Amino acid sequence: MKNLIENIRNFRESKENQTQKTILFFAFYVVFFLILFGVISLGGDRQFLFQEYEKGNNSISTQGVLNKNYVYDYQIKLDGEVFDYYGKRYQDVESFKYNNQNYYREKGQFFVQEDLWVKCENPYRFYEFLDYDQLSTIIAKSTFIAKTEYENGNVVQHYLITSNDLSHLWSDEETDYGDDTDTIDVQVNSENQITKITYGLDHYCVHKGICTSSLLIEMNFEMFGDVEKIDNPTE
Repeated sequence: MKNLIENIRNFRESKENQTQKTILFFAFYVVFFLILFGVISLGGDRQFLFQEYEKGNNSISTQGVLNKNYVYDYQIKLDGEVFDYYGKRYQDVESFKYNNQNYYREKGQFFVQEDLWVKCENPYRFYEFLDYDQLSTIIAKSTFIAKTEYENGNVVQHYLITSNDLSHLWSDEETDYGDDTDTIDVQVNSENQITKITYGLDHYCVHKGICTSSLLIEMNFEMFGDVEKIDNPTE
């Protein structure tokens, strides 16, 4: 009888210890996840809103860029080589600097400042992506995949576009690049003005024989509506 009572007492103590361990284990993980959540929150206020793939789903207005009054900075990275363009635009007139030379553009014609201003070829590399009027067309062919919202009001929409679709935008040539896709990120501010466009075109440029491995194009815009009329320096 004494042994039976002792066994029952040991069993109860064992159950109590197990229950205590379970409670402690659960409490530890609650505290762990609360700490983890706090660390993530301190790392930056952003939300990732993933939606189903949908081609042509463009809720970003391009009007801020198409109003044609802003300061811009374009950077192209081709296999590690960097090409920078910095300038301003007023309607269809541009004044910009590239490769330590001054350029002027009006009505589709380009001029470079040497001893005098002389007419020249288009100095923009990959102009099909820098051409403002092409932006809506490129986005319409793209697939919306995600949106990132920031606490400061900026929103970045992420798109994918196949190398085939990109190629067909400017050529009737038949291509078979499989399912290879490239990326487009479009950032707008709280006033719904486009402030940055990033093209990741590694697959496209390799398929087209333009590069060995990589092509990245970053376009930054600011000072919307602040650019005054640009005088024609060639006159």
